[in-house]
Amino acid sequence: MRRGVTGWFEPMSARDAAYIYDEGPGHPEMIIACYLFDASGGAPVAASSATSLRRWVGERLGAADFLTRRIRHLPLEIGLPVWVPAPDLDLDRHVHLHAIDGGEPELRAMLSEFAATRVDLGGPPWQIHALVGLRDVDGLDEAVAVVVKIHHCAADGMAVRTLEAALFSESSLPDPPARIRPAHPLETTVRGVVGAPWRLARFIHRVRSTRADAEDVARRTREGLLPAGEAARPTTRFNAPSSGSLHLELRTFDHADIRAARRAVPGATVNDVLLAAVSGALRRQLAELDESPEGSLAAMVPISLRLPDGRTGASRADRTGGGAANQLLLGTIDLHSDVPDPVERLAAISMSAADEKARWIDDRVRRAYTRIDASPSWLLALRGVVRRRTRTGGVAPHTRLRNTMISNLPAPAGAPTFDGAPMRTSFGVLPVVDGDLLRHLFATLGNRLILSVTVDPEVMADPAHYADLIADELFVLATASGPV
Repeated sequence: MRRGVTGWFEPMSARDAAYIYDEGPGHPEMIIACYLFDASGGAPVAASSATSLRRWVGERLGAADFLTRRIRHLPLEIGLPVWVPAPDLDLDRHVHLHAIDGGEPELRAMLSEFAATRVDLGGPPWQIHALVGLRDVDGLDEAVAVVVKIHHCAADGMAVRTLEAALFSESSLPDPPARIRPAHPLETTVRGVVGAPWRLARFIHRVRSTRADAEDVARRTREGLLPAGEAARPTTRFNAPSSGSLHLELRTFDHADIRAARRAVPGATVNDVLLAAVSGALRRQLAELDESPEGSLAAMVPISLRLPDGRTGASRADRTGGGAANQLLLGTIDLHSDVPDPVERLAAISMSAADEKARWIDDRVRRAYTRIDASPSWLLALRGVVRRRTRTGGVAPHTRLRNTMISNLPAPAGAPTFDGAPMRTSFGVLPVVDGDLLRHLFATLGNRLILSVTVDPEVMADPAHYADLIADELFVLATASGPV
């Protein structure tokens, strides 16, 4: 944080602030992670009471900066929001203990409830819930679940992996956060007013300096020298406004099956296999409903900037978006759902995924994309209004750029425990939003791959059947190159 005249503050990056401006009814912007711990040896002391749980969390507030910071908006959005210390942090508002008398259905219902409720931005943008009394869940006779819920402006999926390593480590506690005073609102307002002309000038310069890049990208795309990336896609029932509720379905797969499926197409990656399985399941689900679209569907796929770009070996964040909490790009990959043969579909998806990664590595695409990092707050707010209206069907009702979201998280680091109880399972929950009512999140844990499917119940009557279709597609690919 920066030290000002009256206290401490830190300007939020434009990329992170966009998640605040894009949020609205029907479009929650948050990350939810669930961790299941083995309580067969007795419930952890930290979950024995609400007081004990809050004490456990309080000892770990140094695990991430946003745990002790809140967001301050400037008047009339004259400047980007700023982070300021939250010395009045009330753990009663952020940490909750729930007694659950049941198993997986009760767990899924509670997670669905969490995912349907937006994060309160009136204080630090996070919550931690502990669910005790779970029985017969994922092979555990007794279990405790810990759920972490964070607004997307504060973290992305990879940052949550870093947070969990600090929360669920028995080796050492993180250093406690420094007790510092927030800057006075008048100071942050004055700084916003003074900096507004400079930021506008910086944005104009960024647009002008990247104009040649944007024009060259458009030209090369038209001439077929650069992958197209986004293109018009048919609209399905899963691209309607949200009803405000969701259903969560879980499945577990063996990594040996995923590796077997990769052998069906030389060079295919784990992500390619997962995309192909979802593509085949979507194709079959819509056919069963007699709603097969004309043309192929596409998926929004987050691409982490924290990972090497594959060409230089350096972090993509060194070249795009350094400094933001959200170090990711939202790629678009053709699912080739109009290809009947599963192996041919996997091969086509593998090529499209490689093309999309190559497109984002291209220097001119990258430079054009960095315009958002220089955007003034009023423009981001206006962009948010336009996006909300577009998502609810006010623009282009018959075509769209993406039909669903598919994400994949790496395995947690180390051997996480909750007050001595070992972790059995971890997975994420993606909220459904206007225009994207079916979402998929795969999470690696040891030799297993955990899939969470979230869907608006208004558009899918039997999510368990849909999850079975994904499993069937994986089996078909796994056996395509011979016995598993």
